[in-house]
Amino acid sequence: MHDLNGREIVSDVSIAVKRGEVLAIIGESGSGKTSVALSLLGFARPGMRISSGKIMIGGTDILSLSGRERRAFQGGKVSLVPQNPTTSFSPRMSIGKQMAELLAAHGHSQPSLKPLLAEALRNVDLPDDERFLKRYPFELSGGQLQRIAIAMAFMTSPQVIVMDEPTTGLDVSTQQTILELIARLVKSSNASVVYVTHDLAVVNVVADRVAVMLSGRIVEQGGC
Repeated sequence: MHDLNGREIVSDVSIAVKRGEVLAIIGESGSGKTSVALSLLGFARPGMRISSGKIMIGGTDILSLSGRERRAFQGGKVSLVPQNPTTSFSPRMSIGKQMAELLAAHGHSQPSLKPLLAEALRNVDLPDDERFLKRYPFELSGGQLQRIAIAMAFMTSPQVIVMDEPTTGLDVSTQQTILELIARLVKSSNASVVYVTHDLAVVNVVADRVAVMLSGRIVEQGGC
């Protein structure tokens, strides 16, 4: 991975994640951990480009896909839980409508949407009634929004889920609850999870293996 001036940013990174496993990528700010994680969705951060290599998910190299194919792949086969959920939702649309649009974009018909939405909310310990689905993002707490972001990441049954420091900014008790929720969903879904963090305490709770990054390279990998 290089910047637009040709300077190398990330190099010689090789990771493999089994089904039902959480790989934590840790490192200091600027180490390249988020760039590596986002590349699993075929994304390069602004000012950067993926210059070589392969990103294999379920036998498909994401980098070989056309733009349209890649968009269909994202959210269906690989999904993202962002660091800041408040910037991930449209303030003009209800939570239920935003969740329904994601399901519809991945082939679910209108009659199946309500049961799937209710199940997704129950899976993250939120109310599954119509009243809750009609609420807007500004009516919910940061912890509730992060639960919804997690629900959306899992509800299309992706093979790989990228989590970019999803508990940053939450209070300690909410953070612990979210981590326990993630561990439970990974086990029940059998998804492969890449979890970006700088917090070793988080690694101890949620990760099966850890990769340490420094200056754009993985310098160590091992079990927790």
